[in-house]
Amino acid sequence: MFLTVIVIATISCAKELVLPANQAKADQKTIVEFLENNKLVMLADKPANNIDWEIDVKNEGEIPLIDIAIKDTVNVGGIEYYYYYIEIEEGGSPEDGEVNDLIVVDFNEYLLDNSTVISTTINNTDARKLDLKTRISGIQEGLEHFFKGIVKADIEDYRAETDTPGRGILIFPSGLGYKDIGNDEIAPNQPLRVDLVLYNKEDYITE
Repeated sequence: MFLTVIVIATISCAKELVLPANQAKADQKTIVEFLENNKLVMLADKPANNIDWEIDVKNEGEIPLIDIAIKDTVNVGGIEYYYYYIEIEEGGSPEDGEVNDLIVVDFNEYLLDNSTVISTTINNTDARKLDLKTRISGIQEGLEHFFKGIVKADIEDYRAETDTPGRGILIFPSGLGYKDIGNDEIAPNQPLRVDLVLYNKEDYITE
């Protein structure tokens, strides 16, 4: 009788487990539906170095995200993950002066419900210098598409409005995010959206 209970419990737990490859496919479907049903809203009254856009449900005739998003892929642990990026601003550099060698980023991290903020660097002075090793792999992989903006080395506030930073959106599956673990803010297996402003790409090493 005791052995039977253990076997039933084991089978029940196995049914709840989702293989990473299968979760990647489920996430891909969720992401595509999100891209097809939502649009980008620009808020022109804010300076370039702010994250000044939002995602909202599209109406008939409006341009969906799927029409402007670019698809890319990365293999992690033998699993092919698809993620998308939208480049809002290519970014520019100062006409003169030196540039620093920091990777400086502001970002908002959302669930695909367009409202749940998982983390943000806005108004967080300790988060201006990005340590890639501490970030989830979706950000590590996606940042390369926005390495355009740079700032002067002698500017103390790296969010200086005098420069034109690179700006954009990353949307990626849970396998490139918090996987089947989640964190204090979200449940496991959640695809994510990250809005970001990137100031510098100098001396960036992908290895």
